[in-house]
This record gives sequence, structure tokens and C-alpha cells, in this order.
Amino acid sequence: MSELTLSVVDAFLGSRFARGVRPELEVHPDDEMLEFALDARAGERDSALAEYLWNGRWIADTLLAQLEARFGSRRGDGRVLDFACGYGRLSRWLVAELGRDRLAASDILAPAVEFQRRRFGIEAFASSSRPEALRCPERFDLVWVGSLFTHLPAPAFHAWLGRLTQLLTERGMLAFTTLDMVLSPEGRDVGGEGHRFAPVSESRTLDPAEYGTAWVTERFVAAAVEGLGGGWRFRRLPRGVCDYQDLVLVATAASESLDRQPFDPGPVGFVDSAQVEPGRRLVVRGWAWDAAHGRPVAAVELAVSGVVATAERLTPRGADDLASFAPPAAPVAFRLELGLEAWRRPGLQPAWIAVRGQGGGEKLLFLGTVAELLRAGVARERDAWRQRAERAEARAELFAASGFGRGHRAWLRAKRALGRLPADFPEQLLDPPARG
Repeated sequence: MSELTLSVVDAFLGSRFARGVRPELEVHPDDEMLEFALDARAGERDSALAEYLWNGRWIADTLLAQLEARFGSRRGDGRVLDFACGYGRLSRWLVAELGRDRLAASDILAPAVEFQRRRFGIEAFASSSRPEALRCPERFDLVWVGSLFTHLPAPAFHAWLGRLTQLLTERGMLAFTTLDMVLSPEGRDVGGEGHRFAPVSESRTLDPAEYGTAWVTERFVAAAVEGLGGGWRFRRLPRGVCDYQDLVLVATAASESLDRQPFDPGPVGFVDSAQVEPGRRLVVRGWAWDAAHGRPVAAVELAVSGVVATAERLTPRGADDLASFAPPAAPVAFRLELGLEAWRRPGLQPAWIAVRGQGGGEKLLFLGTVAELLRAGVARERDAWRQRAERAEARAELFAASGFGRGHRAWLRAKRALGRLPADFPEQLLDPPARG
């Protein structure tokens, strides 16, 4: 009898992370968001599509939380514009949540506009490379702009900010994403202008001189909003979208305060290793941290084809022991274990790993097949050993250069002269080679 294997997409849509919603699954063949996922997943379409849907759901959760806080409920008749919408990674979820009549979409790519109009049945209109040429007589309660300002030169940043605020109702709110300057190649505001632009991007269809990569400081954003005139105010939510891009909220000073808008970035974490141990036990190790609440996470879970295992112990872990990027304070280590004996071909089974913070927010750390999890775990463990070796080498060099290190080597040489060191004692510990 053949073993039934659930697809990763179906496993995700059947999980609580899809919020009981099943969006339209057709993806346009030119959708670069899916292409990026396919590249990252070595062409595994099932897992790539699941990742595509997962990221769209993640962004939709953020948008809907802002909408609900602003207007008291996500239900109602307020209109939402998904601007620079692409081929609908986000829109498909908003259609399922809000309905076609409440949503409009706009993009500079005509095929993307036509696809959303035809497939999702929503109002969609063409954008423009010039803000002053944008034709849109309607006003919206929420204008959402994901990953446009992250690509604009400074003049275009100011121009689009001015044009998009003109599309808001009296109570309306503009929400757009930016990349913080600390993410730039230099990691700081080298020119002192608060904006750095590089004419490079992941897009294969747009002119990089107009659509490159831009990093900004909060001071730059504040000055841009102040330059609008008319009493606008803003609020920046660091890493508020997909735990990477900042979310900037803009509204008139006469409307409700932006301070009531929710901001819980949720927990963070990484999988450090995944392997099958004796007895066909899948063992996953990693770390997690609830940055928003400054406390250890509430729980970490592993699921394989609907069978769930929870980490029994969350132990404090020193930052020096981490294989991956660590938050400012030490996180907790987790160990997950789940038996694979129920499946003849466990590598094909869908799996996810999730972490839950103290505030109830959850985040997926992994979504894919067991085989992909094992490959990712091996790669991360290999990187971990390299990083630990580099740290150990750096510490050894610091020790060797220190006064204590020099004194220690002199003491060892004296012991050798007295015949008190083993014959095979490593020579490099007595006289380490000079650095090149």
C-alpha cells in the first residue's frame, strides 16, 4: 500500500498559521517573489510555493492588525489600496479576508495589474514611474506600500510620499516599509544625509537607476514627513514587517493618535542543527528569544505531517555559543525530538517549526519537508563550526598578543629547558608563527 504524503502547501494551509483561510493559489509565471523562493529552495516548487504563501500571510497579518487598531475592526466598509502590489502575494490573502469590494491594487507592471483584475476580481489600475502622472481619483482608509520606498532614490522618496498621502481619507493612514541604515553595506550613515541609494536590486524588469536599493535613517523619514506640511505625523515600527523591514505609519495630526497602533515583532530564533539519531528520532536544536517582551519564549514546536512535539526544556544560552545572529541579551536553547517510525519515507513529509512569544505572537522558523530541514540543519551546523573556529582563532590571536600570553609562552619555554614538557608538546604553543 502506498504511503500518502501531504504537500507542504496543504500542510501550511491546514495549519493554524493560515488562520483558517484558503487564498487563490494560482501564481503568475512572471511573479519574481515566487522565483526568489524557487531559487532559495533549489527548484522545489511545493516548498517554494508554501514559502511564498507563508510570507504573504505574514504581511497580511501585519496589515490587518494595523487596520483593526486604526478603525476598531477589520470588518466594515473602509477601502484598502495595496500599492506596488506586484502579482498579488499579499493581495490574495486580503481578498480572502476583506472581500473583493474593499480592496484595490496598483502596480507599474501592466501584466500584474491585469492578472489581479482577472484572477482576484478586484479593482486594479496601472501606476506610473512619475508620481505626478498617477491617476487615482479615489481616497482610501489605508494605503499599504510594501517594498517601494526601499528601492527609491531620495527625490523619488519625497515625491511618492507626497503623492500617496493625497490618496488618504480624512482618517486614513499610509503604511510603507523602509530599510534601516544599519542594514546598508557600511552599517551607518556615511554621508550624513540619512539616505543611501545603490542602483542595484533583485528585480529583473525595472530600471535599477529608478528602482535600486535604499536605506534610510529615522531622522530622514521624520524630515520627509515634516516636509509634507499640513500637520502630518508618523510612527516607525522597527523591523515591523517580516522581522526585517521597518514599517512607517503616516497620518494627519488631526486624526487618531498613531501610538495606539500595535507593535509586537514577536519572537525570533533559528534552527542550528537537525539530524536523525538512533531509533529514527528526528532531533532539532536551536535558539529563540522574545525580543518584544525581553523574556524567554513561551514555547517551541515541531510538527511533521500533523504530529506535534513541543520542546520540553528551554535553557539559557550564552551569546558566545550561538551559531547564528544573536539578540543583545542571551536567548534560550531548545531541543525538539519526534519519532519518524510512522513513515516509510519520512524525508518527503511536510514539517514546520514554530516559536511562540510571551505575548502570544507566533513565528515560523521553518517550513518545508523533513529532508529540507535536515539539509538546512547540516548547512547551519557546518557554518556554526566555521564561526566557532573563527572565534577561537581570533581569541587565540588576542591571547598570543597579550602580555599574559607572552609571559605564559616564556614560562613554557623555561619548563622545556628544564625537561618538564612532553617530547611531543606542540611547538606552535611556544613560538606561534607571526601573522601574515
